[in-house]
Amino acid sequence: SSIIAKVGPNLKALVHSAGTNRRRHALVASPQIWDQVMTLNLISVMHFTSACLSHLVANKGHLIFISSTLR
Repeated sequence: SSIIAKVGPNLKALVHSAGTNRRRHALVASPQIWDQVMTLNLISVMHFTSACLSHLVANKGHLIFISSTLR
């Protein structure tokens, strides 16, 4: 994949720390807002993990997920 081409095959860790929250009530949030939040918070994590997982397993690497909550 292009990610491995950039970082090399000896990948030891993948850190997921990006995220967003558009504070809107669920009844007024537009589908576009939901798509943006889900794409950044979930879909991007899935794609990056999928692209790197075989190299992480081969190198006994680690996946690190950082999250937060808003109150």
